[in-house]
Amino acid sequence: RNYYQRTDYSECSTLLLLCQNNSTCELQSRRQYGCSCGPEWIGDDCGTACGGTRTLTNSVPEGFIMSPNFPGNYPVNIDCFWIINAPYAIQLDFVEQFYIEPHPNC
Repeated sequence: RNYYQRTDYSECSTLLLLCQNNSTCELQSRRQYGCSCGPEWIGDDCGTACGGTRTLTNSVPEGFIMSPNFPGNYPVNIDCFWIINAPYAIQLDFVEQFYIEPHPNC
C-alpha cells in the first residue's frame, strides 16, 4: 500500500510577505496564487508604480515619472495614467528618446 499525507497550507501566508503596496494575495487560477494589485501598481509583487497623481507646488516645483521597467521595454498590455496637478503652467522635459505604440487616434 502506498500512503501519502496531505498538507494544507496557505500559499498566501508566504506570498503576503512579497505582495507590496497594500495588495492582496488571491487565488488567480485553479492552483495558483498571486498578488492582486491596486489600480496604480503592476508586477508580480505589485511593487512597480503605473499611474497615479503628482502634485507640484511652489515648494515642490518639479518631479519625475518613469515608465515601468525603465530603461527596459514597457510591459505588454499595460496602460499607465498619470495626473499632474500644478497651480501654474508646466513644461514637460523628456530625458531620453521614447516611442509610442501606433493607435488609430494618434
